[in-house]
Amino acid sequence: HRARSGEALTRSRKPYAKNTVASYETTLRIHLLEWVEPRTKLKLGDLPSDAFDARTIQNMVDGLAVSKSNETARIGYAALTAVLRDLYGRGLIDELPPRVLMPPPARPRGRRAAWFR
Repeated sequence: HRARSGEALTRSRKPYAKNTVASYETTLRIHLLEWVEPRTKLKLGDLPSDAFDARTIQNMVDGLAVSKSNETARIGYAALTAVLRDLYGRGLIDELPPRVLMPPPARPRGRRAAWFR
């Protein structure tokens, strides 16, 4: 709700765009909160905020890339790190979220005008 109201800011210190907030919320609710961390067997939504180390986040990204898609994994990482950065900024966790290895982005679709076909 902080992002929606403009209180949580991006890394460039600007409010999140409405579409970004909607995308992050959807990804968090549908894919991330129910994802089970393989080491603890806990759902991501049940983990304490200080339990998000590099290994946990990498496991999540890799798991989503395999079970859903690379794009879901990339958006999920962005959404999770946005939440963790906000917690860090408010002094609720002691470390910024780590960077992890990301799956490659989707290839751009061909952009040819219909009249060239």
